[in-house]
Amino acid sequence: MKPDLSGLDPLHVNLAQRLNVGDGFARAAAMFPDRAAVVDRGESVTFAKMANASRSLGGALLDLGCAHQSPVTMFMGNSWRFLATYMACASAGLVAMPVNVLLSTADLA
Repeated sequence: MKPDLSGLDPLHVNLAQRLNVGDGFARAAAMFPDRAAVVDRGESVTFAKMANASRSLGGALLDLGCAHQSPVTMFMGNSWRFLATYMACASAGLVAMPVNVLLSTADLA
């Protein structure tokens, strides 16, 4: 049994079939730009803001010379920015490498 896709934009159908987790905010922002994606310490962050932050950071990382599948160390606490950075890496074809901020200096070395 196949779903009835009549009336749907073929581009949206094609995007829905891709398996890049980094496209999640862009897709959600296209449908629900003003909906809250994340509430972080009382701050409501919309899908549009998450998508813009993720797209901007992903582009900046590539402009800085990060090559496809390069690791990007993420030394940051839990926040909406962490999630946007993770998604930026995914959409830009980079490898997010979160580092535990509670590690000692010796462990980090």
